[in-house]
Amino acid sequence: AEATVRGGATDLLLLAARLEDADTLFFQRRLVLTGDTELGLTARNLLDRLPWEQLPLALRIVLNRCARLAGAARAAQR
Repeated sequence: AEATVRGGATDLLLLAARLEDADTLFFQRRLVLTGDTELGLTARNLLDRLPWEQLPLALRIVLNRCARLAGAARAAQR
């Protein structure tokens, strides 16, 4: 891979559900980009432009609920 994005499962789930911003996760060091950073930023921008509304409603609901549950579980552990 020319670029790699790493993060915790909860952070990646929050990112996928669009409940957390990639820049926020990156600057909080909860998301790590290695390799070709320009390629990584291009991929992130492409994902940001995907029409969230065109995903099946059931998938959006599941992503949202799972991300909220994972975020709440992490907050409760702290």
